[in-house]
Amino acid sequence: MRNPERIPIVLKHINWEKAVETYNIPKDKVDFYVRMIKKSLDEGELQEFWSECPDLRLSQVLVAMHIIPNTPGFWFYKEDIELLLEQGVEPRECLLWGNNYDKDMKLLPETKWVLVKDLATDHIETLLKGKWTHNEVYIDAFKKELKLRKSR
Repeated sequence: MRNPERIPIVLKHINWEKAVETYNIPKDKVDFYVRMIKKSLDEGELQEFWSECPDLRLSQVLVAMHIIPNTPGFWFYKEDIELLLEQGVEPRECLLWGNNYDKDMKLLPETKWVLVKDLATDHIETLLKGKWTHNEVYIDAFKKELKLRKSR
């Protein structure tokens, strides 16, 4: 299941014009569909629907709500965070890391989701040193975050 905590992050950072272009919408229709999306957002419908169906990708939500047409292409299966990263959103602003243990390795009652930018420096260092992920996107984001903090 996809993390529902990503929804407000995606909605905060997404560039709708670029997203709609990614969705194989003809260039002369992009403005129309962006207005449709923003209307649904303003009315609270999009976020409400997505919150009720958090396992859907953003593109799937827009199609299911009949906001955009279901045109052929792999865009329909593009993960939301992947879309943000392609749009130039910094990984520290959109990648969530799930903490299952506290710093003393005691199991937390539930997963605590934290943006990369909000992780403690020693936590990031431990994640890298212990090879707690093999996902290159996260490894690169962690290294970049440490470099950013050292340069400040």
